[in-house]
Amino acid sequence: MQVKGRKIPPYPERLDRSQEYYDLSVRVRWVLFLPLVKLLSRLRVTASMVSYAGLLFMAPVLFFAKEQPWLAVGCVVASIFADLLDGVVARYQETCSDKGKLVDMVCDNVSFTMFMIALVYTGLIGALAGLVLTYTMLLSKVLRSITHSFFLDTDWHFKAVAGFLPNLSTGIIFLMYLIFAASEHNYLTVTGYILAVALMLDSLLSYVRILMVAPDRGE
Repeated sequence: MQVKGRKIPPYPERLDRSQEYYDLSVRVRWVLFLPLVKLLSRLRVTASMVSYAGLLFMAPVLFFAKEQPWLAVGCVVASIFADLLDGVVARYQETCSDKGKLVDMVCDNVSFTMFMIALVYTGLIGALAGLVLTYTMLLSKVLRSITHSFFLDTDWHFKAVAGFLPNLSTGIIFLMYLIFAASEHNYLTVTGYILAVALMLDSLLSYVRILMVAPDRGE
């Protein structure tokens, strides 16, 4: 592919495949959550309210992560559920927009940061591993959103789309916490380092794409 005379790594093709998987998940969530979404809409609950509720659900994890892990797991599941639900609410209410996607992404990042703070504070994950994973997660999402702005149409200033790898990494670290809650086997620190390396490589690739695609000043 050529952009302003520059050859860049094939990316839109992968975006098309990712979009197919995303559209499938949207259809599944629509079928599963529609009755609840209708009820929330009658109560005048907006998609942003659902996103912010996800933050509230995650907050108790700061206090219960180690001593009452199953209660913390319930809070994490509730926060994830809110994250899955807010987009369906936005589509049903016809308020879906890229500005709303930014609200969703910010709430996701704050929720993830709260979760990592809880793990570090309780000693369930090494402080360095928690810091590096949180940083690389944010960096990956920011650089991916910038990259997507060159390939995807938007109804706002840019398109806040995290993509597959950051979401997968979040799911894996949540899974490791579930394993701890169920068995007291703790793989969080080693998993944190592995995910941080993967996210750093992903960030580097996104950075290279941005430099190759972005026009120089005056072009």
